[in-house]
Amino acid sequence: MKRLNNKGQVLIIFVALIPVIILLFTFIVDYATILYNQNKLNSVNKTALYYVRDKKDDYTVDKVKDLILVNDSTVNILVCEEKDSMFTIKLEKTISSTFGRIIGKNTYTITSTYKLDMNSKTIIKE
Repeated sequence: MKRLNNKGQVLIIFVALIPVIILLFTFIVDYATILYNQNKLNSVNKTALYYVRDKKDDYTVDKVKDLILVNDSTVNILVCEEKDSMFTIKLEKTISSTFGRIIGKNTYTITSTYKLDMNSKTIIKE
C-alpha cells in the first residue's frame, strides 16, 4: 500500500495562515503603540500637575501650557484651567495606525485627563 505525500496540504494551510499572522502582528504593534503613547501622555499630564503643585502660587496657566508643549509638541491641550480649587488638564493626541489602515482607520485619538486638588495636593485621574 502506497502512502500519500502530505507536504502539499501543509503548504496550503501555511499560505492560508500567513494573512492571519500578519494581521495579528500588526494589531499587536498598533496596540503597543497606543499603550506607549497613552502612558507618555499621562506622564506629560502628571508632570505639569506636579509643577503646579510644587510651585504653589508661582505658576500661570501659560507656563503650564508651555511646559506641556516642551515635553510633547504634538499634543493638543483641550483644557488647562483652575476652577474651584481644582486644576484640570485634559490632553489629546492623534497617532497614526498600521492595522487600522487595513480597515479604514488611519489614526487613533487618545486622551488624558487629570485634576489636582489644590487643597489636599492630590492628583486625581478622570
